[in-house]
Amino acid sequence: MKRVLVVLVVLATLMTALVTAPAAGASDRSSPRPGRAPAEELGPWAIGYETFELVDAARGDRTLPVDVWYPVDADDAVGVPKAQLDLFVADYELEYALDAPEPAGKGRFPLVVFSHGSGGFRSQSWFYMQHLASHGYVVVAPDHVGNTALDGFFGTQIPGSEMVTLRPQDISFVMDEILAMNEDDDHRYDNLINERRIAVAGHSFGGYTALAIAGGVEALGLEADERVDAIIPLAGASNGMSDVDLENIDIPTLFLSSTDDVTVPLDPGTVRPFDLISSRRAYRVDILSGGHNSFVNICDLVDVLLEAGLPDVLLAQLISSAEEGCGADLINIDEAHRLTNLYSVAFLNDVFNRPGRNARYLTDDYAEANELPVDLYDLRRGEPRLRFSGVDPVGPLRDFRYCEMITLAGLPNADGLIEATVWNSMFLNDCPQDAFDAIDTAEVAADLGVTAAVKNGPRYWVLDAIAAEGATAGGEIYDFGGIEMRSSATVLVNPANRAPYSQTSVERDTVFSFFAGREVPILTDPHGNEYVMQSYSLEVDPELGLADVTEIGGDLGLPPGWTFEARFLDQQLDVVDQDGIATVVQDDLRNTYQLIAPA
Repeated sequence: MKRVLVVLVVLATLMTALVTAPAAGASDRSSPRPGRAPAEELGPWAIGYETFELVDAARGDRTLPVDVWYPVDADDAVGVPKAQLDLFVADYELEYALDAPEPAGKGRFPLVVFSHGSGGFRSQSWFYMQHLASHGYVVVAPDHVGNTALDGFFGTQIPGSEMVTLRPQDISFVMDEILAMNEDDDHRYDNLINERRIAVAGHSFGGYTALAIAGGVEALGLEADERVDAIIPLAGASNGMSDVDLENIDIPTLFLSSTDDVTVPLDPGTVRPFDLISSRRAYRVDILSGGHNSFVNICDLVDVLLEAGLPDVLLAQLISSAEEGCGADLINIDEAHRLTNLYSVAFLNDVFNRPGRNARYLTDDYAEANELPVDLYDLRRGEPRLRFSGVDPVGPLRDFRYCEMITLAGLPNADGLIEATVWNSMFLNDCPQDAFDAIDTAEVAADLGVTAAVKNGPRYWVLDAIAAEGATAGGEIYDFGGIEMRSSATVLVNPANRAPYSQTSVERDTVFSFFAGREVPILTDPHGNEYVMQSYSLEVDPELGLADVTEIGGDLGLPPGWTFEARFLDQQLDVVDQDGIATVVQDDLRNTYQLIAPA
């Protein structure tokens, strides 16, 4: 009977440390890549802004003004004037966003659709839009016509009983239109967006909108939009959704809320959906002393519109809203905005771009170390629990960081093979880079009385889960220069150097699983054999991340007849060894691939 056995993964990567180094310069890249900049700081891209209208003929020509905020390459930002927001009775020059420059050329950026609050407007949280765009996200924000500030002024409101249906429909319609532009060769948004990485964020009533589009609302006949991969309700309302509707939400979710919210109190506004959703990955961040409008540029709006002479009827409404964002007893709104940006970017990067390296922000340890005024809750349900030499980790293997030490004993036998012991850091620590770099392999060999010691890694898994036959080897733990590793296996290896793209056979009986919905790198050799990437390495390109592995084709020195592609899995891929033998290859960057099946 098969059982999950992570330890045998070492056999898949054993040859990693024993291959020839790739050509110099293979990792040179000049353009920014998502997920690298600190989440709380402005990202590496310049920011473009433009606004236009979309008309939904299927809903009686319902016309929605839409803002788009998008990444811009630095060269295309030179000389472009700052963008101006139309704030009803005044124009406001944005601090960072530029007036409709050319979108970034090397794109395929994740899409975030933003839904404003009741009586708000599409640009209400421009601090947020700019920050996300600077980190490599395309942000699209429509006005929910009939539920905006101007509708309140002109008396054109649509009843809330209708808006609960119209709002999620607005978001799906906007997604349809933007993705159509993305597929249009003649449109400036052509190939700008990665249609498989879509999130919806929303404030207040917009938080309901995000929840509704993720779980559906059965009573209204609304179905979940399956294109949405993650949601971020900001002080979101959840009334109007049944327990079953909320239980239907099974995608990554970040709840950002305020402890002093009067309009949508934390309990039940956030507590109820957080407790009910079925997401395998969900976080709740409560900003201490935050108000309902701590997620809006409400204080800036007050300053600008007071100076512009806002009509009294709107002024009274604005002052009332400002009390829940700019009040003296609340957290400074700039700090609230910083926290909102920090956790949103960290969460989105954790889902879409660089999971292993952004998850640190989403921990109590990070909040405590940086004295952040938040309460953080991390909810994970239903994730595979894998066993490794008696240790129970908490989560799947995808983008799990590890490193290894391979110790070789004795001389080669008649077949040229040497006995090797594999030591692995998995589930003991995250293999700190400085400590790993500092390990002296000659000292390790002398201390252990072996012929040689070879470092392997750090590496990250691309696969999701591993099942294997057989028993776990070893269990002894040894401290290699401050990094504890567990003795995982003893195998016979050929230490001879091998060039990239050469096949290596590994004896094991395993099933490597890649879940449906993943985009995975595939190598195809001249004979039609296909190999799927099982792990990526930082040995050659220390900046490589999970989001990058599907884009590295142009950086590889592929031999004649070899091809590279990123393939979307519409069903789970299980890679099974052939009669106890796994065939693996490595590319120039020392990423490891396994043969899916012989051609």
